[in-house]
Amino acid sequence: MDGVIALPFENFKLWDVNNPNLYIVKVKTKDDEITKRTGFRTVEVKGAKVLLNGKEIYLKGCEWMPGSHPDYGMAEPLSHSVKCLSQLKEAGCVFTRFHWQQDATLFDWCDENGLLVQEEIPYWGSPKRATPTQLRIAKQQADAMVQYHSHHPSIVCWGVGNELGGRTKETIRYVDTMYGYFKSKDRTRLVNYVSNTLHMKRFLAKDDAAMHGDIAMWNEYLGLWQPCKNVNKTIIETHKRCGNMPSMVTEFGLCEPHFKGGDARRTEILLQRIPIYKSLSNMVGYVWFSLNDYRTHCGEAEEGRFKQRIHGSTDLYANEKPSYAVFKNIK
Repeated sequence: MDGVIALPFENFKLWDVNNPNLYIVKVKTKDDEITKRTGFRTVEVKGAKVLLNGKEIYLKGCEWMPGSHPDYGMAEPLSHSVKCLSQLKEAGCVFTRFHWQQDATLFDWCDENGLLVQEEIPYWGSPKRATPTQLRIAKQQADAMVQYHSHHPSIVCWGVGNELGGRTKETIRYVDTMYGYFKSKDRTRLVNYVSNTLHMKRFLAKDDAAMHGDIAMWNEYLGLWQPCKNVNKTIIETHKRCGNMPSMVTEFGLCEPHFKGGDARRTEILLQRIPIYKSLSNMVGYVWFSLNDYRTHCGEAEEGRFKQRIHGSTDLYANEKPSYAVFKNIK
């Protein structure tokens, strides 16, 4: 690749989730000097497995939704962010997603504490058929993500979108284009799209954008947002669609008040779903959604600065509910 210089390193320690070894790299030229902290690691898909530094890793994950504390909004202090990120690690998580880009200080913490991350371009839900404008903006954001965040070893995946009509030819073409674009900028990371259409039986003969990334990522709300008569069977059938590529459920959980049952039902979902996921070969992990109740413009609960989806195992203030302890104890 043009502009890349290979430098020899000896006797250094690799970065991983249990030993997040970091180094300061300083580069001087005649006219400039730059200093970055980084770590050395590899991440790759080999067959149907995800390998970190050449060793298979299972991606137990949970997603935290920043900006949800009613007193702070998107100006949450770092102390609160660290509290939430620490809850992920304390629950045994090695992986998380961010639906939208985050400040470098959060990735600094992930670097220091061995938390793997998929950072995503913030396209969620629409348009269902990707447009040229969407592609142009996505490329601009990809450029910025690689430029400003590629020195963070914790970021192991780039995400190109979430729930964007994964069966349409326009979205599949968009995913293919962005997959190639990210890889042209950065071949050290995986690139993925998160689907909510992979399970749809009436389209079983059709392609799905989930299968155009390195990992087939799909959100599983069977029997909830996704009507379904036989949850176990449909999970297995959906996973089989991925063939010999790695598969991963990237959201599952209970959203109140749209669905009933409270935290007790949330606990039931955890205890039912995870054993199914772990029984499936080629399924490389899962992401519980979500760590916290989160503020959102489409929240069905409360109003004003408390408008939210009650979707978490902690509340808006990061207070833990009973389901958090259950999730924490699942190995």
